[in-house]
Amino acid sequence: MQRIAYWSIPIIAIVVTILVGLFLVKINTNESVALHEPFVSNALEPTTTQVTQSAWLDRFSQSEQEGFFYPVNEIFITLELHRHVTKEQTFTLSALITNQYQLFCLQEELKQRGFRFFLKKVREGTELLVYSKDHMQLQNLVKALKSYKITAKIVPYEEVKNG
Repeated sequence: MQRIAYWSIPIIAIVVTILVGLFLVKINTNESVALHEPFVSNALEPTTTQVTQSAWLDRFSQSEQEGFFYPVNEIFITLELHRHVTKEQTFTLSALITNQYQLFCLQEELKQRGFRFFLKKVREGTELLVYSKDHMQLQNLVKALKSYKITAKIVPYEEVKNG
């Protein structure tokens, strides 16, 4: 048994080497034929790469495919920059929250009343912004926030105009 194992490894290595050699010879036969042919320089005759390239282009141009489709869809969007301006008044409630307890109380009040809000981190603490069209709801919220020692102010909202 040891004798079979001792001789099988070199035999397998030799067989694999021969198969790899045959494979490389078969792949490189086209290159070896081109190397042994004499080089003829004639400006009127196109080279083999130009012939194959033009044949490929001719075959490609006669295909039934109507066009090339890019893998990304093109999307065109039109924006109406001069839209109708509404006369409805929108208000902004802003408050400065300095500790975690105030933040918790504020979030609970806003959830209870159904307001959407925006919290922004600033140096002094956290700034709250609430946009609403109902001035009375915002006034009731300011009164509720005073019980938690949160000062808030209501200001009419104005869009920032660029240029």
